Amino acid sequence: MSGPGVPTFDQLQIFLAVVETGSFAGAARKLNRAVSVISYGVVNLEAQLAVALFEREGTKKPRLTEAGRALVADVRNIAQGVDGLRAKVKGMLDGLEAEVRLAVDGQLDRNAGPTAHRLRKLAEKIAEGRVHERRGPELEKERAHFREGAASELTELVE
Repeated sequence: MSGPGVPTFDQLQIFLAVVETGSFAGAARKLNRAVSVISYGVVNLEAQLAVALFEREGTKKPRLTEAGRALVADVRNIAQGVDGLRAKVKGMLDGLEAEVRLAVDGQLDRNAGPTAHRLRKLAEKIAEGRVHERRGPELEKERAHFREGAASELTELVE
C-alpha cells in the first residue's frame, strides 16, 4: 500500500478557505472562484491524502472530520511558511538584506535610555540563541514598542 500523495498549495488554500468561511460558497467568494472549483479542489485533496476532511452528509455546512481537525493546524503552518517564504523573497527582490547583523557594545551606558536598554536586551537574547523570526501582531507590537522614541535616543547614542 502506498502512502498519501502530495497535495498542491492551491488545494491547501482551498481547504483553509472552507474551514475559515464555514462553507464551500464562502470559500468560493473568498478566493474569487466558482463553487465547483472549490468542491473539486477539496475532493482532489481528500483523494491525495486518502482521508475525508469534511462530513457533508445531512448538512449544508461542511464539518471537519476527525482527520480534518487533526490536519488543519498543520495546513495552517504550511500556508504560513509559504507566506513567510514569499515575503522573504519579495524583500530580497526589493533590495532588503536577507540577514541583519547587530553589534551592541557590552559597555553601553546603562543610563542611555530605553532604546539602549532594548538593544542590550536584544544582543543578550541573540547571544543566548533566544531570538526567533516573528510575524503578525506579535511582531507589529514589538516594532511599535521599539520605535517609541528610538530616533532621538539612537541619535544621542551615536553623537
